[in-house]
Amino acid sequence: MNIYIIDSKRVSLGTGVRTYIDQIRDFAKSNGPDHFQLTFIDIEENESCIKNDKGINEINISGPSDLRKEAYSEYYADKIIEWIGEVERPLFHFNWIFHNEIAYFLKSKINCRVVFTKHYIIYRNFVSTNYDIFYHYHSSLGKIATPRKEDLEMYHEYLNYANVDHFITVTEDAALVLKSLYSIEAGKVSTIYNGIETKLLGHRDGESLKSHFGFSEKDFIITYVGAINQRKGILDFIPVFEELCERYDSLRLVIAGSGSFDLLFSRFKRFWSRVTFLGTVERTTLFEFHKFTDLGILLSHAEQCSYAALEMMHHGIPLLVSNVDGLNEMVEENYNGSLVEVSFNDERCEINIDDVRNKIIELIEDNQRRLILGKNAAKIAKENFCLESMIEKTFSKYKEIQAQCPRSHQ
Repeated sequence: MNIYIIDSKRVSLGTGVRTYIDQIRDFAKSNGPDHFQLTFIDIEENESCIKNDKGINEINISGPSDLRKEAYSEYYADKIIEWIGEVERPLFHFNWIFHNEIAYFLKSKINCRVVFTKHYIIYRNFVSTNYDIFYHYHSSLGKIATPRKEDLEMYHEYLNYANVDHFITVTEDAALVLKSLYSIEAGKVSTIYNGIETKLLGHRDGESLKSHFGFSEKDFIITYVGAINQRKGILDFIPVFEELCERYDSLRLVIAGSGSFDLLFSRFKRFWSRVTFLGTVERTTLFEFHKFTDLGILLSHAEQCSYAALEMMHHGIPLLVSNVDGLNEMVEENYNGSLVEVSFNDERCEINIDDVRNKIIELIEDNQRRLILGKNAAKIAKENFCLESMIEKTFSKYKEIQAQCPRSHQ
C-alpha cells in the first residue's frame, strides 16, 4: 500500500502542521510500518529530487517562480504523478486546506484516494483579524449548512472538500464544524487526537536544570509556548502577570515562540527582569525548561489540539487554558488544570481577566493541588495524546479508505 503525505515546508515551518508531519516521519523512520510504503512529498521546493532517509522516501518538487495561481494545482498534480510513477491505488494524505484543489486534479487523472487532516478551522482564525466574519459563523454554527459565497477563502474550502474521501480531525469540535458548517457526512469524518513521541522527553533533573538556566530554587515559573499574536492570548496575560509580580517576588514568565514581539513589548510597563524570552528554540531545550515549569498557560481565543499544551501535559505541568472549543477537550477543570472563561459578544472576544488572576493565585498558593493536577496531566497525555495511538489509528484509517478504492481493470 502506497501512502503519500503532501506538505510544503515553505508554509508549515513553526506550525502544528509541521510538528504533526514530522512526528509521523520520525516514527516511520524508527519503526517502518508493515504493509505500507510511506513517501513524503514536499512541494514548492527550490529543486526537484528524490532521496531515501532510513527507508523513507522523500520527494521534493519545485515549481517556476512565476507560476500563476490558477495553474498551481494542476501543475503540482501533474508533477506528483510524474514523480511517483505508475502506482496501484495510491492514497494521498493532505494537511493544508489550500492544497485540496490538487486533489481534484489527481483524482481526475489517476485512480486514487484522498485523506485530509483538518488541523485548524478557518473562520476561527478570523477572531483577531476580521471579527465580523468570525462572529457570523460562531453565532450561526448549527443554523447554516454552507459558508457564504462572499467569504471566498471559506467557500473555496467548502467546494474543494468534494475532492476528499475521508477527513481526520484532531478534535471532536472540528468534526462537529465539518458536519454542521460544511455538510460533511458523519461517516466521512474520524477524530484522531495529536500525539508526540515520549522518548524525546528525557530524564534530566528539573531542579538542576532550573539552576543551570539561572533561576533560583524558589522561583515560580509560568511558561507560554506559541506564536506571539492577539489570537493566542499572550497579550491579554501581560497586565495580569505584572499585577501578580507586585504580589509575588518569585514569579517568573518564560515565553517561547516567534511573532509580533514589538506588540508584546508594548504591553510591558514594568518587571522586565522577570521575563525570559526564548524565541524559536529547539524542542530539546524547550523540554528542559518544561522540567522545572510550575504552570503552563494558553489563553487562546481559538485553538484546536495544541501541541504546546500536550507537550506540557506530558511533562506533568498543570495548565491554565481558555475555555474554548478544542482546548476544553484537553483540559478538565480541576483535574489536570483549570479553564478560564471566554466571552464572544458581537464586538470582540474577551478573556475573563479576573478569572485568570484568581486561578493563578490559587495554583501558586496551593502546592499540593498543583502537584495533583500535574500528575493527572501526565496521565491524560499518556492515555489520549501519545504518538503510538495517533499512528495506529491513522494507519488503520489509511487501510480502511484504500480498501474502498476499486482496483483498476487491465
